[in-house]
Amino acid sequence: MGIEEGINLSVAEIEKGIINNMPPEVSASLHTLINILEAIGIVVLIYIIFLIIRAFFAINTNRRIKKISENVEQINSKLDNLVKKKKK
Repeated sequence: MGIEEGINLSVAEIEKGIINNMPPEVSASLHTLINILEAIGIVVLIYIIFLIIRAFFAINTNRRIKKISENVEQINSKLDNLVKKKKK
């Protein structure tokens, strides 16, 4: 049972236990460090979400560019055929 109880501890409980057993100066600086790390984690998560959304739009843009390129190649071949007919 002791191992299961240890596994079920939340991060907040572990943090409180560590901070309560330290001198006040150290616990204040540790608490500040933990807050900074949480903020950095949130920013990284938002950035990853932004990258996923940007990749989705980039894929769509690349598909459109590929279609346009194919259309331009078709137009070029048709124009080449017209130019050859006029030369004759």
